[in-house]
Amino acid sequence: MVLWLGRLGLLFDLIGACFLWRGGTPLVYRPRYAVITPTGYDPKTEEQVWHAKAAALERRNKIGVALLVAGFALQLIGTWASR
Repeated sequence: MVLWLGRLGLLFDLIGACFLWRGGTPLVYRPRYAVITPTGYDPKTEEQVWHAKAAALERRNKIGVALLVAGFALQLIGTWASR
């Protein structure tokens, strides 16, 4: 039973690292300015899409950090309990 805590912790760490890798750093909003704009261009829609993407990346980062902390805690518990 104790051996599985360390393995489960390692699995959580790997999944958490993947979440952080896929999340990356938060985006910086830079509106596009052009002399000629496409016919369906709406800057408000572009900003809303950007905010939705940024929120999804932020959520991924929080989940990744939580999984890393839980994984390290499980590894510490597994190591401590096996002694």
